[in-house]
Amino acid sequence: MGESHQSEKDIESDGGLRMSQIQNPPAEELDVKVTTTETQKEDPGATSYLGLVFAAIATFFYSISSLFIALAPEIPTFEVTLIRGVSQAIFCSILITAQAIKEKKNIDWTTYFGPKDKIFYLFLRGCFGSFSIIGYYYSIKHLPLSIAVVLSFLNPIFAGLLSFFILGEKYEIPDAICAVGSFIGVIFVAEPPFIFGKISSALPFD
Repeated sequence: MGESHQSEKDIESDGGLRMSQIQNPPAEELDVKVTTTETQKEDPGATSYLGLVFAAIATFFYSISSLFIALAPEIPTFEVTLIRGVSQAIFCSILITAQAIKEKKNIDWTTYFGPKDKIFYLFLRGCFGSFSIIGYYYSIKHLPLSIAVVLSFLNPIFAGLLSFFILGEKYEIPDAICAVGSFIGVIFVAEPPFIFGKISSALPFD
């Protein structure tokens, strides 16, 4: 009787231990479950090419907009910039409002203008972005479209250099080689007169 009573106690204690482990799993199992859940949410395999697809689509529509600007040289550059800015502000405001309603966030002025501690940087970004757009549209009106677009491809060169000096990001030898190669390619496409001299207008591709 004593042995059977003792075995029943052992079974009950083992069962209680198993129930405790089920209800309160070890920390290692919790970490594994949390990591697995986060990995499933990120799902990098399903979205690995999504950014490239959207970048290609954006480049295509950006080229179309540049073509339309080149086809309407009589419209002043500042007027084109104003139309672009107003239409972009309206479209982005609609998207921001829809996203805030979807996430059930309070909508106030920071929803559209950014956090209070970042407004100054956003304002500078808007100013420099406006100067950039004005210069780009001006070049489209006064240069061949292909050359104006190629010149705009100098942006990554300056972005890499500024990120190195201002943000402290890495700028390695392959980055410098690609930057120099891009700059040389732009020179050969643009063919500036102070390097190549006056180009004859009787070239076969004119």
